[in-house]
Amino acid sequence: MAPSFLDDPLPDLGGLVILLAEDNETNQIVAGEMLRAMGAEVEIAADGAEALERAAGRPYDVLVVDIEMPRISGEDVIRLVRAADEPLASRPLIALTAYPREDVGARLLAAGADEVLSKPIDGIAAFGRAILAPLENRRAPRAAPDAPEAMELAAVAAEASGFSPRTLDCLLRSVGPGMMIPLLDRLIEDIEAAAGTVRLASAPVQPEALRRAGHVLTAVAGSAGAGALAQRAEAMHAAAAAGDLDAALAAAPPLLREADAALARLRAVRQEAGA
Repeated sequence: MAPSFLDDPLPDLGGLVILLAEDNETNQIVAGEMLRAMGAEVEIAADGAEALERAAGRPYDVLVVDIEMPRISGEDVIRLVRAADEPLASRPLIALTAYPREDVGARLLAAGADEVLSKPIDGIAAFGRAILAPLENRRAPRAAPDAPEAMELAAVAAEASGFSPRTLDCLLRSVGPGMMIPLLDRLIEDIEAAAGTVRLASAPVQPEALRRAGHVLTAVAGSAGAGALAQRAEAMHAAAAAGDLDAALAAAPPLLREADAALARLRAVRQEAGA
């Protein structure tokens, strides 16, 4: 039986031109294919600086911005858009984050985001509704929100541990049959590359490399249903970002074990899909 969210009628995003700012190519594929499936035209910016350049040059209907990007962070993109001249300053803006903590959601809303969504995106219909929400209720003044209202924390927590075939199945169904095998290949490639970075960056310690690998794995593993790997990756990312090298190094061995387990599952799914 198909996952329940696939039975939801998909929101109609026909006629909307959306700028998706995301540095990870796998996440570009996932979010971009979801938006196109709902009828939107999607353009991609690979980092925060490119996002600002594109947003200043074309009147996009909605900006969808990942928070951790090179050159200029997504949070700074939000602040700079809101400080710009009209009409850019009032563009609907959706923030995506792989770190669904309550303080993160509140901070991004305070910076000027209309909506904050956690990665992995919990279903194509929910994504579409989040895109339409600020268009239907254009930036009415709002009080500081309760964090559970700002972010879909319950859905994230439900998939936060172990391996969720449901999450992976939902992802593959949402991008469609034509993208299923290429997406599986990208997921496997990203996890292999990030795990390799963790191995190389552990001796000698390279904190920035560990931080970046943790960021990639948090989002990609979550999308693939590898919740335990995503948790390990988030812990390593946080430790490396805080300069706690002992904690970052301690997180590496269990992270690598989870990465091997996730890769084995994904390769099995890939083999079955290609049979």
